[in-house]
Amino acid sequence: MAKNKALVKEIIGLKAKVLESTDKGRVGLTGVIIDETKNTLIIENKGEKKVLPKAEIVIEVEDCGEKIILDCRKMLFRPEDRIKRCWGE
Repeated sequence: MAKNKALVKEIIGLKAKVLESTDKGRVGLTGVIIDETKNTLIIENKGEKKVLPKAEIVIEVEDCGEKIILDCRKMLFRPEDRIKRCWGE
């Protein structure tokens, strides 16, 4: 299982599961990432949207059959800035 490999690509549309959170009620939450801002991820599950603060969660996403762990606390950038920073530009 890769760690933080998907930081340099778009994560909207990927299936996600919350592995760790400062709010224990979020642990195990699953769904599809439908939006990303500088400080939040929005996950939809069964028609319900959940706004998750990036500063509080570690998630597992599935991309092309590969499971990737993302520490969202290290993703506190706008999505376009995050991609640029990870490529070293």
